[in-house]
Amino acid sequence: MVTRAKTAKPARAQAARRRKTTGTRTKTGAARTRSRKPRLNLKMFRQLLLQERERLYGELEAMAARTARRGKLDSAIHEQDFDDNPGDAATETLERGTDMALERNLHDILEQIEHSLGKIESRTYGVCDVCGGPITERRLKALLYAVLCIQCQGRLEER
Repeated sequence: MVTRAKTAKPARAQAARRRKTTGTRTKTGAARTRSRKPRLNLKMFRQLLLQERERLYGELEAMAARTARRGKLDSAIHEQDFDDNPGDAATETLERGTDMALERNLHDILEQIEHSLGKIESRTYGVCDVCGGPITERRLKALLYAVLCIQCQGRLEER
């Protein structure tokens, strides 16, 4: 006697295979796969990238203003006639190093945004630079300038 669990298992596997099929079926029943290029609202993503670019340029300007103010304070302090506190000098060095790292990071992100804007113009936005597969809309919304699909990004991070 065949139990219900044994007959349901092949049916579940068959349903799972059908869900994995990304295309539609033709009259003959064969699966037709859709193109590997995702359908994205490129205008929306372009606008989001431009907004992010402007925000980052604003952060760079604010960082430059802080650095300029700090430079003026340093020159005023050095003109005074007392010994510098070694702790203050160490803190200042740490802050400068942190600012330089943040500035470099902002410049790197801006380069990635420019690359993504170029991909929008060439109609390759949403296509993985490594494998040519689609980058999901969900991933692009989370990281506007993503150029690798999640699988290729995972392989890159494993190295």
